[in-house]
Amino acid sequence: LNDEPAGFKNDVGDYVELMMEYNQLVNVISRKTTPENLGQLLNETALLYDYISPFSDLIIDAGSGNGILGIPVAFKNKKTNVALIEPRQKKCGFLRKAKEDLNVENLDVFDVSIEEFLKTHKTAGKHKTLISRGFPHIDALLNFVRNRMVQEAVIITSENKLKSNPNSNSRSNLNSNSNSNSKNNPNKLDSYIQKTYNLPLRDH
Repeated sequence: LNDEPAGFKNDVGDYVELMMEYNQLVNVISRKTTPENLGQLLNETALLYDYISPFSDLIIDAGSGNGILGIPVAFKNKKTNVALIEPRQKKCGFLRKAKEDLNVENLDVFDVSIEEFLKTHKTAGKHKTLISRGFPHIDALLNFVRNRMVQEAVIITSENKLKSNPNSNSRSNLNSNSNSNSKNNPNKLDSYIQKTYNLPLRDH
């Protein structure tokens, strides 16, 4: 990673170790997952960092799960508030433990839906960035940009999920922002800035 903050690698290592230990009691990842598997996911999600606007003062991880996206983002952007949105109590419990045990001061955990969070935090942050990996409904996330509930969305997804969206094209990584011409094409993903990259360490 470029411009790693002090202690970033150690922070990520502590997070992976905590997740592996916690998973022995409560499944937040597959029991077959190894630290090497997590390292691959972290390498992939690190590609997202450069797409987040430097002007963002609130980064929102929609459907955070075990925090594989949002927690490293919080480590990377220690001066920016990060909100992990996870309505499932089992995953949310782990996220709260990670925040406490790893002492991530710029991180907050919310056990609500992304829709509820955005409705109740309309004034939280002047420039809100929505991030997500593997979210099932991409069109719903983009509606938050279109309705100006967030200023940008940076989404890592798969080509198959884009194809399954009723208003999508077939590109595999989507970075959208409110400067796109969504008013002329209100139901088209084509109106958003899209970028494609091949995931490292994979054969597709």
